[in-house]
Amino acid sequence: MIPRPRFSGCANMVFYFFLTASCAFTLAVVTESIFLLLQLRGRVIQRLTGRYAFLLHCIVTLFFWSIFFIFYIIMQFYEQLSFHNYTFIKISGFLLTAVGLITAITGCKQLGLKRSLCINFYYNDVSLIKTPLYKHISHPQDYGLITALTGMALATGYTFDLFIAGLVTVLLLPHQYLENIPLQNSR
Repeated sequence: MIPRPRFSGCANMVFYFFLTASCAFTLAVVTESIFLLLQLRGRVIQRLTGRYAFLLHCIVTLFFWSIFFIFYIIMQFYEQLSFHNYTFIKISGFLLTAVGLITAITGCKQLGLKRSLCINFYYNDVSLIKTPLYKHISHPQDYGLITALTGMALATGYTFDLFIAGLVTVLLLPHQYLENIPLQNSR
């Protein structure tokens, strides 16, 4: 067991880490969704930035995703309010985290790096992926992330982790709908 630092203002510090991680994740998904909406409405981003549209998309979303994951990891090293302390649930949470990570990584490998980064919104007539994982799950990276964060919340038992898993679920579902629009047009 890793010793967790205890500070006098530890609860406030974890809360600020939680707020920063939540805001960074929200900004990442909202920014990415805005880019996707602008692309769906006549390739606005490409007209404004030319051939650097995809690069701009990647830099902005990578910045916010990095902040989210950095603060999420930092939060794990501080003592937090726990919603359970059962060993069975913790073990189940670690298994769920492993399954979620494997699903997300396999989805990225099958999709390829450029497609994983949403490059299909910057090109016309992108073919559908028909690998075995994508036949059963439409967005394995997103569902893998949701599963891994939910598993991490169960494994640690921390309330803030559970809130972040809920926030990820609520924000990624409408984002998946946006990602489906160009794919439905290419069928």
